Amino acid sequence: MKGFVVNIWLQTWSRIFGADVVKEMKNKYNVPDTFYNPLEDVPDELPVNMSRELASRKGITYEELWYKTGKENLKTFFEHYPEYFKKTSFLSFMAAMDMVHRVLTRRIKGAKPPRIFFKLLSSRKALIRYESKRNFKNYFLGLMEAASEFFNDPIKYKVVGEGSIDGRNYLEVEVEATKEYGKFEKLRSLIVLGAGFVKSLVPINVFMIPLFSFVFIFIIFTFLPFGNLIRSILSALLISLVMVIDTKDLKKGLNVLKEALKLVSRKNFDNPVTVSGLKEFSDLSAELNSAVEKIKEIIVGILGDVQEIDAYSSRVVDAVNSMKEQLETMSSLSSEIATTAVQISNDTERISSAVTANVETITSIISEQTQIIKSLNEAVSLIVQSANNVEQSADGIVKMSQRFSKLVEEAKNLQEQAGMIMQVAATVSNIAEQTNLLALNAAIEAARSGEAGRGFAVVADEIRKLAEESRSSSSKIAEYLSTINTGIDKLVQTIQAEFEEMKEQSNQLLESSERNKESSEVISSISQKLSDLIDVLNQQVDNLNGITNSIQNLLAISEESSATAEEISSSIQNFFSQLKVVLDSVNETINLLSVIKENFKDMVL
Repeated sequence: MKGFVVNIWLQTWSRIFGADVVKEMKNKYNVPDTFYNPLEDVPDELPVNMSRELASRKGITYEELWYKTGKENLKTFFEHYPEYFKKTSFLSFMAAMDMVHRVLTRRIKGAKPPRIFFKLLSSRKALIRYESKRNFKNYFLGLMEAASEFFNDPIKYKVVGEGSIDGRNYLEVEVEATKEYGKFEKLRSLIVLGAGFVKSLVPINVFMIPLFSFVFIFIIFTFLPFGNLIRSILSALLISLVMVIDTKDLKKGLNVLKEALKLVSRKNFDNPVTVSGLKEFSDLSAELNSAVEKIKEIIVGILGDVQEIDAYSSRVVDAVNSMKEQLETMSSLSSEIATTAVQISNDTERISSAVTANVETITSIISEQTQIIKSLNEAVSLIVQSANNVEQSADGIVKMSQRFSKLVEEAKNLQEQAGMIMQVAATVSNIAEQTNLLALNAAIEAARSGEAGRGFAVVADEIRKLAEESRSSSSKIAEYLSTINTGIDKLVQTIQAEFEEMKEQSNQLLESSERNKESSEVISSISQKLSDLIDVLNQQVDNLNGITNSIQNLLAISEESSATAEEISSSIQNFFSQLKVVLDSVNETINLLSVIKENFKDMVL
């Protein structure tokens, strides 16, 4: 069984029993949601099993389901093929069903449609034989009932035979319709002239009519008591009457055939003619009907092809229009991509410039920080050296205190020593000034570093305080030495007091030396952290350089993307032009099909 038929049944069942039930059945039997391909082979068991289960669910018999399917299926056929329903009566429609089945399925390889053999018995009666390898007799009866209702042509039918031959089930039905179909003409006079058994024109005219004429003349001249003239006149009248009767039926038969040909010339191919009583007319009417049927089959086939081509062309137009919309969207998108690519290129270039500038700035900062670290290391060396000098001075004071007993005698030497001490104090003052300046610079750099340099700023402030204290101490030493210089004469009397004072100053110098050493260690630690920070910054510079390279690559890619988008846009425009040619060709085809359909419009098939 072909998917074409199964699809129509599924649509019909959805309309009768509901789409949800049919969808559930389709899921159970693995039927595609989008229906079968029309040319796909579907096992016969599938629709049979589905119909049995569907009948069971709906509480009806299997036969009732197929009867309902046949009745409703006619509507589905009408939706798909309305041209085949341009009929005037039930018999007219049923007479064309077999031909329509063959026309619809002739392009489907392997299709075996049911056969519907139609024999017209009279203008209102026909013998219809339905043959199919599938036992769908009730489906056919439902189809007949639906056709009767569709054409508003009530029917009466009786089953005159059913069974199976050569694996095909058949059902023979004798149908009587309300509306007439076809024309039946019986040449009764010629039947009488042929004595009921001679039905050929030549024997009737050559043998039977002369025979009747001889009999009539014999009777007239033998049994009628008239003169020869009267007998001759009567004989001539009887012979003329026989000839008139013969000619009248011949003319009647010719007129019937002539009228049938006129109907054909007026594009009416759905009016079969049957002339009985004379073999020549019977054969001629049968040949005419056969020729009309063949012409009608050709026209129906062409009409079916035109409908399918028209439907296909419409689908092509819809697909082309859909493609056109998608291509317009793609064209717009490609333009946006090109614009975006240009914008990305510009933004990327600006970002690259900004990153390069940042790299240069960070490199400059690293250079400055490296110089600062170098200065801090030098400052640490100076502080350590100053501390050593202070310790040496303290040692000198201790030694000097040991010689205080000889101070009077060595006053001049003391003045010289005081001068040396003043030089040392000046050196300490200078060191304090330099330390203060370095601390100030460190505080400024810490402020620039923001939150990260806050701890360094605190350390720098402490160094500045130490420098101030060192400078203050050196000033005091200078003041003391000045006092010593001016009061050298009173040195002897106050030597003891000064000795204690010098011991205290010695202790302070030692403490200051220790603090300077501690400060130098702190500064060294800060310097090391700054050095580590510079290493991190160098790594970031390397990363930024890598980012710069990536940005340059991105810039090249965006430029290529822009060029590609422009090429795509150009290709889409070219495709648009070609698509327009295709669309114009399809529209021309549709117009041509419309002309062909217009030519077929008045045909009665």
